[in-house]
Amino acid sequence: VFPDGAVRAVHSWGGWSQVAFPITNRLTFNIFSGIEDDRASDLLADAIARNWSYAGNLMYHLGPNVVVSAEALQMRLRLLSGLPEIRNNYDLAFAYLF
Repeated sequence: VFPDGAVRAVHSWGGWSQVAFPITNRLTFNIFSGIEDDRASDLLADAIARNWSYAGNLMYHLGPNVVVSAEALQMRLRLLSGLPEIRNNYDLAFAYLF
């Protein structure tokens, strides 16, 4: 939505891929990556024109329905102005599988 109230679609291309490597019956190593590249003419002046993310995590099954995971992710952004930006993200998660 632009400041004048106009709604415009953002044309883009991208993709996502992931691979899991079982280490033991309870431990799995996962890697994944994705990219999105937007058409610059569809964006506002301060927008992110492209982002590329890649990450890895370890998932450990504490029990049949309980999983703990540690993940590291990096996003490499390119702003419409051409400036690059890097953002790192680290997560720890607990999950219950229903």
